[in-house]
Amino acid sequence: MTAPGTEPTPAVDSGLTPAASPPFHVEPGSEAPVSPAITLPPSVSPAGVPAMAGAEAWSRGAASIPTGYSPPPSFDSPGYGYGYSAAPVWGPAITGPKAWPVAVFTVLFGIFGAISAARRSGDARALGLPGGRYWGVFAGALVASFAVWTLVLGIVIAITVPLYLSATSTVMTTSALEQALVSTPSADGSVVEATCVESAVDPVGVGTYECLAHFDNGTDLSYRVTVSSDGSWAASAID
Repeated sequence: MTAPGTEPTPAVDSGLTPAASPPFHVEPGSEAPVSPAITLPPSVSPAGVPAMAGAEAWSRGAASIPTGYSPPPSFDSPGYGYGYSAAPVWGPAITGPKAWPVAVFTVLFGIFGAISAARRSGDARALGLPGGRYWGVFAGALVASFAVWTLVLGIVIAITVPLYLSATSTVMTTSALEQALVSTPSADGSVVEATCVESAVDPVGVGTYECLAHFDNGTDLSYRVTVSSDGSWAASAID
């Protein structure tokens, strides 16, 4: 049972749950003294915020720009806002190693151009740049070099093979020379049969032959026949 005059004052429900605090007991006569009323100075608002000198009443209408206000500088202005008369220059951009040596090295040495591509790609990545373009240059140069070297090899073959064949082909044989003596008119008469042997002849048949020609009048004459590299020949009688 509660004594009259000592009932607790009911708390106002503010919707907030206060933090739990330990119980306490106040001895009679030890209550805190009551502070006197505090008067705020004129320059301080009731909310504790200093009042602006000469402030006027405000409304919710359109805002007006105070007198003497200047907007902050903008990069769209001719002066770029911070005293620059032109766009600031930040220095040259990092481009990384050149790519053309990879192409030259690949054209000259083929697949070994990958060495140059790998080294320059690693240097570019060390600078924070992509390194794939060096491998692209290597691949393109490798295909181009293959096409170029194939064309060069085809031209060389087309020129050297006919020369080699002409140099190694047989110019004359004994049987071919015997037929040539029979079919060619002679000042000594018509040759009906001829027999030839090699005297000083190289592997392709160029050189000197000794031939015995039998004429239609029954006479036999000996001839020395010289064959040139173009296949032409000349005969002279042997005494």
